Amino acid sequence: KKPHGLAKRTPWTTSNFRGRPEPPPPFKPVRIYPQVHFARTTLITSAPGTDRLFVGERGGKIYTLHADRNANQATLFLDTASLVKKLNAANPPKPIAFESCYSMTFDPNFEKNRYCYVMYVVKPADNAGRLPEGARVSRFKVSDTDPPVAEPDSEELMISWLHGGHNGGCIKFGHDGYLYVSTGDGGVAFPPDGLKSGQDMTTLCSKVLRIDVHHPSEGRAYSIPRDNPFVRLK
Repeated sequence: KKPHGLAKRTPWTTSNFRGRPEPPPPFKPVRIYPQVHFARTTLITSAPGTDRLFVGERGGKIYTLHADRNANQATLFLDTASLVKKLNAANPPKPIAFESCYSMTFDPNFEKNRYCYVMYVVKPADNAGRLPEGARVSRFKVSDTDPPVAEPDSEELMISWLHGGHNGGCIKFGHDGYLYVSTGDGGVAFPPDGLKSGQDMTTLCSKVLRIDVHHPSEGRAYSIPRDNPFVRLK
């Protein structure tokens, strides 16, 4: 048989690609906290001006521990799963359940304002349908105690989007001081991008967002940078 769509197949003889077996890499992973264990880890980050690391689990809990490798204990920083109680107290149309915690980052001015930002996901308690604002990025105030803790009652929702099988969820501050947020397509796992969010500029889903959380505009907890090429501010 002839190759589909080709009159003739030309052998490829100039490739430098190397397959298996491959030589071992020049490095190997080493456990730096042999006495501390976490389950289904989704994030690890540090806070400006501190010697602490922060580790989050998909189940909702975020812990903090000293950067010293001899640390033998992690303390609870925030349990995002517990935030569902407050959401349900607000009487949503349907009861809400916690799904997962994805990421956290600290404000570049953390030493002065004590802000951290957390991305977590909630869903309908009966698993029926998707929540329009189920994927959430919230800001929290952090205590100046040792060890520090995030204050759950200080939660301020910054931005949210449709929750689904694909939620995105990485949040990081850029050198420009803006918060960058990756969002999922809001759909189920299969078919991929079933809502066609990737090509739809009218939805926040399946995008990389850049927002200014330090200068909120009217009606929002953030503002859109004026050099955003996709949105014209009035």
